[in-house]
Amino acid sequence: MEEYQVYLAKAIASRSDGSLYVPLFERIESELTALKAETDTMERIRRLANA
Repeated sequence: MEEYQVYLAKAIASRSDGSLYVPLFERIESELTALKAETDTMERIRRLANA
């Protein structure tokens, strides 16, 4: 997913109206952070359950 984030960042940076897309990028960034945190939490749960 991070590679799509880089792609989007490059696309936004290359546009003259790129600042209009900042809220979209922030939303995607936030969603990716939440998804990663959820994945990390599940990994911790699995490790504890298998200990």
